[in-house]
Amino acid sequence: MQDFTTAWPELIPFGILFVLAAILVSALLIFREKPSAEVVALDRWRRWARRTAVIQVVCFLIYPMFICGCHFHAEAIPAGLVPVVWGFYTYFCYRTRGEHLVGFVGGALSVFWLYFTWDSNIKFAFTR
Repeated sequence: MQDFTTAWPELIPFGILFVLAAILVSALLIFREKPSAEVVALDRWRRWARRTAVIQVVCFLIYPMFICGCHFHAEAIPAGLVPVVWGFYTYFCYRTRGEHLVGFVGGALSVFWLYFTWDSNIKFAFTR
């Protein structure tokens, strides 16, 4: 089994792809037809897209600072769960189509983070 310290460089392209996918969805939403003034006042998708991108990038850069890849580190759990909680919040609390698309991207990134944190840290809590 490959430890996390040697697998980290292999995961960087996947992280870049996820961030580029979020940017692409945001760009597609910008050029869609304009909704009515009432919907614009309630539409939070631009803020959600920015927050999703910032949370994903910051946590992707900060998370490896807490772990060595050989045993469980409780300090890394919050850094791994912040993007998961935010992704599921955006996925289940949308109001408009733009927010739903951002929520879908956030939910997909949450699945990536669940795998990422399990494979690099949490599984060691259950082994001896």
